[in-house]
Amino acid sequence: MPKAKSCRCCGTKKKCSGAHVYAIELKSEVTADPKFRKVAGIGEDFTGRCFYVGQTRSHSVECRFKQHRAKKRTRKRPSATFECTCKNGTPKDIQYHWSNAGNVFVRKYAKGLAYELFAHLNPLPKKINPVEAEAALAQSLREQGFAVHFA
Repeated sequence: MPKAKSCRCCGTKKKCSGAHVYAIELKSEVTADPKFRKVAGIGEDFTGRCFYVGQTRSHSVECRFKQHRAKKRTRKRPSATFECTCKNGTPKDIQYHWSNAGNVFVRKYAKGLAYELFAHLNPLPKKINPVEAEAALAQSLREQGFAVHFA
């Protein structure tokens, strides 16, 4: 089975059993948004790269990225679903709800997944809390001078 770019154990269709962290590069226009500047801790004059950092336990990184990118009106329909192959490699329609809603900055400003920043970390060892790994990756990127928002 071909491997996913985001994890050394995941296939391109089926997710491995581990949790994953990910980083999504955002367009520089996101720095014009005062809410992003506040959560990322940057000033109006920031000119570096911008990222959203997240973690997922149930879905592959690529599937989670698709959820983030779904248009708001698509997700708000009562019967709105997305196609997921994470469980067994077979496409299955999953309903949207609060726990798989996308981030507004990713929806508006995503450039794509920044595999070079996170693929070596995945899958996370079972003893590592994914929320803590997400915060650690975000902090590491901030220390390198990037603007980072994470949940």
